Amino acid sequence: MKRIVPAALLAGLILYNFISSNVYSQVVLAAVLLLLAAGAACDLAAARSLALRGSAAAARGGSTAVSLTLQNGSPLPIADVTVRCTLENAYTGEKLVRTLSASLLPKGTAVIPLTAASVGCGKINCTFDHVRLNGLFGLIPIPCRAAARASFTVLPDLFDVAVSYDLQESDSFDNEVYSPYRKGQDRSETFQIREYEQGDDLKQIHWKLSGKLDKLIVRDPSLPLDKSLMVVMDKSLRAPAQAEALEALAELTVSVCQALMDRGLLFRAVWNEPAAQAVFEREIQFPEEFAEVIPQFLASPPAVSDTSCAALYETVYGRSEATHIIYLSCGPAPDAEVMGGGRILAVDAEDKDYRERYQELRLY
Repeated sequence: MKRIVPAALLAGLILYNFISSNVYSQVVLAAVLLLLAAGAACDLAAARSLALRGSAAAARGGSTAVSLTLQNGSPLPIADVTVRCTLENAYTGEKLVRTLSASLLPKGTAVIPLTAASVGCGKINCTFDHVRLNGLFGLIPIPCRAAARASFTVLPDLFDVAVSYDLQESDSFDNEVYSPYRKGQDRSETFQIREYEQGDDLKQIHWKLSGKLDKLIVRDPSLPLDKSLMVVMDKSLRAPAQAEALEALAELTVSVCQALMDRGLLFRAVWNEPAAQAVFEREIQFPEEFAEVIPQFLASPPAVSDTSCAALYETVYGRSEATHIIYLSCGPAPDAEVMGGGRILAVDAEDKDYRERYQELRLY
């Protein structure tokens, strides 16, 4: 509609000049054609100096916050420029296309914010391309090679998962790893040294240091960690899954990992990319490591595959020595046991009541 009306008026003016010798209409037609030619020439010159820069912010719950910055480096104005913005979710395959438009003054800048509809959780790749400078009335579009890209991760909605696990009990006889976040009851290792507070156990007082500082100092014992916890995100599907199940798989994986982090538990995260027949393993102990892994969970789509994450892991790494394995998948995971001989807790993301069913995980 934006171009149809001006095009129809111009066509009518040209047709009128063919059937009439009115000198005034000829002057008007000549002036219009001259303006169109001048506008196209300006756009053609300005197109070489147009630059795009895309930016995007991480979000949770499927919302997106994207902006496009256009920089006109030429001394000529740009009456109308349109840019196609494509948002593609690498995890779910969802795609959203929008057309953005702006006008730019000579040497001017324009920022176009875009609050798009939900494209689900996952790694969102934003592409800004198909740039057109439309000139006056949009009748002579001039293509431009300028383009930009941006990407960000939309986090899934999290829910509270209570992890039932005796942090003092270790399945390993030789503990060498301790929680960097919480104190425990292992007096052989010191978690932190601090001033005495009312109610502290007198056995924790560091008498030698207290004498030097002339005030009571206590030594908090460390919390031993079980080094054999493992969380597996199996992205191999036995059959095509609904988008809700894929969202649930991401939500469950991130929620479980967050719950383990909150308890100060060291664990190994394992996930696969079915299309590439690849499997990855990462030890997670600190929040920065967890923040780096989440985008990797969501950077590729789950896909139908005959090879499960468990089978691929066993082929690449051998059987796991983990004593507790939380195995998350869409549908039953009959071959999860090939991961290793530890206790396996299977979590099915296709269970419609997964939030209620898995709000407590018992790891003993």
